[in-house]
Amino acid sequence: MLEKYNCGYICVIDESGDEGFKFDKGSSTWFVLSGYLIKKSFYQNTIDCIRNIKNEFKWKAEKHIHWKKLHHFEKKYFSKQIAHQKCTLITVCVHKLGIIEKEKFDSRYRLYFYTCRYLIERISWHARDVYNIKSDLSNKILLIFSNRSGMSYDELKSYFNFLKLKSEIEDIRIEWQHIDCDLIKAFPPGKLEGLQLADAVAGAFYNAFEDKIPAKHETEYVQILKNKVYRHKGNFWGYGLKIAPREIHHQVENDQKFEWLQQVYIKKVL
Repeated sequence: MLEKYNCGYICVIDESGDEGFKFDKGSSTWFVLSGYLIKKSFYQNTIDCIRNIKNEFKWKAEKHIHWKKLHHFEKKYFSKQIAHQKCTLITVCVHKLGIIEKEKFDSRYRLYFYTCRYLIERISWHARDVYNIKSDLSNKILLIFSNRSGMSYDELKSYFNFLKLKSEIEDIRIEWQHIDCDLIKAFPPGKLEGLQLADAVAGAFYNAFEDKIPAKHETEYVQILKNKVYRHKGNFWGYGLKIAPREIHHQVENDQKFEWLQQVYIKKVL
């Protein structure tokens, strides 16, 4: 299915949480968007990973694995399988309560596009870090989003084309040599097995951050995944894991409930 695309890398992208700001009516505190990035030649490995998980739990081959419906032991096993893949994980976590001017996000998909920009920046940085100009691989990344009902991905392409134009006069940090807006695609999760891995990564980080889930700060999954998270010169913080807005940084760097984050993801890994 993906062979026809001229790219060296594939990144499947999915989300967890919601975009709402009606916290008294059940809106999530966090919105999470994650990318699962691999060389195109390794994509078959993602299919094999999903099939191995289904075989382990004796699930039907056609079953769509949805992270939030799994039990703890299933999530733990899923995380361990991802940790053995030849992949790189990149996640953006937005603390909606920490956004000062929430009215700016009232318009349709504004929060989603805002989060996408941060994610695509970091995906492009990783490509910049690892791309070998002598390689016969294309330096472009195929960006595959989990299809959102009612959302036009032409709008998302237009948004990134707009950012590309603005890059000529503003400090927009996307490495455009790796991003081609014509390589932004969307598939229903049931039509592309790799998207189930992106859903798992987003779900794992959402479980670690979100206060409202029954398990509360279930951090074991993201600790299993840490060695697959993108880091630049030993740093996860701001690279493989981006927390927004900036106003929330002091809390996550100092609050005891984020001790797992401070110990695993904020400190530099040598």
